[in-house]
Amino acid sequence: MKKIISISITSLLAVVAIAFTIVSLTGCGKKAEPCITPTGGSVVNVGEIVKAKQEVSLWIDGEGYGAALKEAFEAKYPQYVLKTESVGSVDTRAKLELQGKQGADVIVFPHDHIGLALQSQVIQKLPTTLANQFRDEMLDATITTVESNGELYGVPLQAESIALFANMKLVQPLIDKGDLPAEFTFDDIVELAKTYNNREQSKYLLGIDIDDYYVAHMFFTAFGVELFGPNHDDPTKLGAEQPEMVEALTYIYEEYATKLVGTERVRLLPETATLTSDYLKTQFDAGNLPFMFSGPWGIEASAESDAAGTIDLKISKIPQITVDNVLADPVTFSGVQVAAVSSYTDVPAAAFTLLEFLASEEGLTIMYEETGKLPALKDLSNIPGLAEDEFLQGISAQLAFSQPMPSIPQMGFVWNTYATMLANVFNGVETPETAAAKAKTNYEALAGLAN
Repeated sequence: MKKIISISITSLLAVVAIAFTIVSLTGCGKKAEPCITPTGGSVVNVGEIVKAKQEVSLWIDGEGYGAALKEAFEAKYPQYVLKTESVGSVDTRAKLELQGKQGADVIVFPHDHIGLALQSQVIQKLPTTLANQFRDEMLDATITTVESNGELYGVPLQAESIALFANMKLVQPLIDKGDLPAEFTFDDIVELAKTYNNREQSKYLLGIDIDDYYVAHMFFTAFGVELFGPNHDDPTKLGAEQPEMVEALTYIYEEYATKLVGTERVRLLPETATLTSDYLKTQFDAGNLPFMFSGPWGIEASAESDAAGTIDLKISKIPQITVDNVLADPVTFSGVQVAAVSSYTDVPAAAFTLLEFLASEEGLTIMYEETGKLPALKDLSNIPGLAEDEFLQGISAQLAFSQPMPSIPQMGFVWNTYATMLANVFNGVETPETAAAKAKTNYEALAGLAN
């Protein structure tokens, strides 16, 4: 937003020489022929020497990432100077609302903030040509996160989802095969767990932080539960009122948490207070847990255990679940990081050029190299190194069966409501019917929808 004057030493000397000439040769500028200075030089147009570079600013999470972007962007667009500031992605939208014109020209933030960003009018819609380009290049499921009333208000940069993490050192002896077979299902895991799990030895086949709705969402979608309706934007349709919700909760309790021994249900797993994500991840990376659900954030530690020989890590799409005698693909939540142009920018051409660069193969290659995040491109073949990144490829396979978290404000009332519902069912405190009914009532009270 500021102008920066760039003058070389040579140019500066030329300017001084011109000034000397003007003082020495009165009326020289009125002649038709070139003016000759005492040193034999000619008149120089100062406006051509002193050219301003336009500054464009970016708030992005990560100093190394920002520095790499700055170097590449300025090399490609020498007419611009990129000023980057490392700001946590969850903070950029609120910070722009506070700072207005003093804020960055381009910001990066989680997709579920876009509803609030549109509400406060701090981001602007994309030009049609650029919007169409992004529709062609980016994953369809991620494009919907930046769309409102048929217009795009940003571009998705990266996407993430949970997937199945397997320690093949423990898994291979159980399945008597070298790799997970293509026909391997979640039902196979459930059956293996009935003989593998031993609570006295803290020995479990699959670890799920079940009262984390971000993780447990996959069970609901497999059974056909629609969060906020088919378009995921109707706050009056939570999904807990659907009969499929009771079916999903029943499956979690009867097939995952417990098993039937005679006429009694015996717990296969401890309560949710024990099965936290930190506990499960520690057990997995130590080589004590065959399967767990995690995402890109969990790869680094697991990859270190893999390199040390503690585990043999494989990451893959979550297996299908049998629902009403038909195999169904669990659809997970995806989280998307998006970039948008500030409504306050006074350098819109530079800002949209930067936006396009961030979402280009060059810009997303920098993102992958600096952060290890998965680009939201349809075609990843031109991102160097990604084709050989077998761990991220597993995440990518699940992204084809994922849906972005809803961005409507009422989503904030769902997390704790569903966490309580899931914990009470899993721990055997409430029946699925009672827990689902209470969840609906609690959500409607929080969302101001109670009759």
